[in-house]
Amino acid sequence: MAFKGKNLPTTLVILFISTITLLAQNEKPTAAQINAAKAMQAFEKKDYDGAITFFKKALETDKNNPDYMYEIGLAYVMKKDFEKAITQLKSITDLSTARDNYYQLLGNLYAERDDSVKARETYQAGLKRFPKSGRLRMELALLHLQHRMLDEALDELEEGIQTDPTFPLNYYWAAQTYKGTNEKIWCALYGELFENLDPNSVRSDKMHLLVYDIFRVVFEDFEQSKKMTFSKVQKGSTDASSTGPSFEDKYNEIMTASANGLLFNRDFEIPIASIDTIRTRFITTWYKQKLNEKFPNAVFERQKQIADNGLMRPYTYYIFGHAKPLEFEDYLKKNKKEYDKLLEWIKAHPFTITDKNKFSRFFY
Repeated sequence: MAFKGKNLPTTLVILFISTITLLAQNEKPTAAQINAAKAMQAFEKKDYDGAITFFKKALETDKNNPDYMYEIGLAYVMKKDFEKAITQLKSITDLSTARDNYYQLLGNLYAERDDSVKARETYQAGLKRFPKSGRLRMELALLHLQHRMLDEALDELEEGIQTDPTFPLNYYWAAQTYKGTNEKIWCALYGELFENLDPNSVRSDKMHLLVYDIFRVVFEDFEQSKKMTFSKVQKGSTDASSTGPSFEDKYNEIMTASANGLLFNRDFEIPIASIDTIRTRFITTWYKQKLNEKFPNAVFERQKQIADNGLMRPYTYYIFGHAKPLEFEDYLKKNKKEYDKLLEWIKAHPFTITDKNKFSRFFY
């Protein structure tokens, strides 16, 4: 089966971050390390043949280093010599020292030549060895999305979120996928979580637009229905709620109450200032009703910490600002000190997801 020569998946390009540590602090680097350093310099100059040559020299004195073998495979990818890349990667995935990204790259190469069967088999083989790999769950999800298998894709993304909560791209793709469903609440929550985990990426800029768009659409419906409906799935009682309304039902209810009485010029889309009012009211009510005890949520916990420090307004602009650049620019002109204070606070209190505070749609 021939390759089409089209652009490789974005997730593959991300892997161009080398897995090799060159041990710069080592006073006497080995011959292998010296050659590997030369290989990476060649990589940076896009001299992929040179990189391959130096990595092969490195392997002469460090014969079983899988990272060097992997980087050779990457060099073949960048040369668009995909068949050699596949051969190279197949030779290292069975090694005891293999990593999950070896399977990811090999599976991506099969997907590149439209061999979805081998791509899926490769990702699944990787998951047998690395059952908690978020990146392999993501790749399976993207494969399902290519075949319009939405439910299967979301199942893989949610599984990845639960088993590998620090891997940010599952939140990104989950947010993108939930946008087209009746559960836009998860687009909003996962989108905001991703913005906190990976705030300076190009994808984060896309999340600003996506999360704002969710609020815009829901609020436009609110003006007709008088309900802020982020989730149209009526779950009723759940394992998390035990008795009473579900997490989604309470979210809709308090968002609706928070939006009531909101006044602004209806000739324009909902401004960030109004979103700030809604979200500030929401988080105050959520904690006042002690719903954080019934439905623990890392995004709400983050919002509460920020609100307690008097920084909810700049945080709302931080999350939504790039979606409304003129309003954001006007806010910054008048409130730069406030915004800078938020940035300093974020730097001192980086957002983290762990096994203790992770959350997923399946938790509620």
